[in-house]
Amino acid sequence: MKMYLLEPEVPGGIGNNSKLLYENGRIKQAIHLHYEFEGWLGDDLITTSPFFLVTEGIANAIKESDLQGYSFKDIEISTSYSFKELHPNRVLPRFQLLIPVGVIEVEGKYITSWTGHDFCMKSRIDLVISEKAFELFRKYNINNCDITELEFKA
Repeated sequence: MKMYLLEPEVPGGIGNNSKLLYENGRIKQAIHLHYEFEGWLGDDLITTSPFFLVTEGIANAIKESDLQGYSFKDIEISTSYSFKELHPNRVLPRFQLLIPVGVIEVEGKYITSWTGHDFCMKSRIDLVISEKAFELFRKYNINNCDITELEFKA
């Protein structure tokens, strides 16, 4: 079995209306996430560290699957002035915050520890998904996502 480290497109960032909890100077959790788009290449999976957002289409497909180890949260989205100038007619889809439940540890391209979930966080900032979850994601637009295949240490 393989796992996949996903490094999605970053078309924006944390907006001013966000309410975040911090722990040791790092973001631990979003009470309310406001994501402001600066641009968007059309991917169904996007990020701003340490958060991962998916379009409603992927979120619904995940919910209808037997994949495990996630939750979703509604978010607020907006577009910056430059986004409106560059893309005056672009309508953004609805996005949801994907919250991975699992934890994974990796050395190089080898998995050293895994909680068994389909959606995992590595070092509290990287998204790693199972092969089964990756097959679902491949049905959507993740063209601007860097993907690293990981293997279990023999």
